[in-house]
Amino acid sequence: AAKDDGGCRWTGPREEQDTHEATCIYVVVKAQIAPLRERLEGEIRELKASNLKSEQQHSELQRDMLLSAATLGDERMVSRLLHLTGVSVDYVNPHFGGDTMLHAAAGKGHVEIVKLLINKGSDVNQRTTTAQGDTPLMCATQQGHSTVAE
Repeated sequence: AAKDDGGCRWTGPREEQDTHEATCIYVVVKAQIAPLRERLEGEIRELKASNLKSEQQHSELQRDMLLSAATLGDERMVSRLLHLTGVSVDYVNPHFGGDTMLHAAAGKGHVEIVKLLINKGSDVNQRTTTAQGDTPLMCATQQGHSTVAE
């Protein structure tokens, strides 16, 4: 075989020429595809990383929406978001002293949401991560919501 202007040129016996040409074509195609494959694999890695970040942001938004709905007393929204998102009723929000939705609802006196969350299995003994380590009952009584405490 001899190199001929960037390709392969066969100089051997005629009966071996087809095999040689197939090998040459394979090598040339593989060499041309390698950079494309590398670029595509890099783009796939970037998309996966971007997708993971997007999923994390989406999950954080769902949890924030649930905590906000519980804090504002929107029972319908809490119920619907719990059903749609799969967020745990005992999700602990690290940005709010370790409050759960039950802490937020109890502290604001939202009796129906407190009942809903307890019926969904929320831990009534869960303590916040603050130095006080308040339970939802403590949050309710400290804010003067005796109906929640009952």
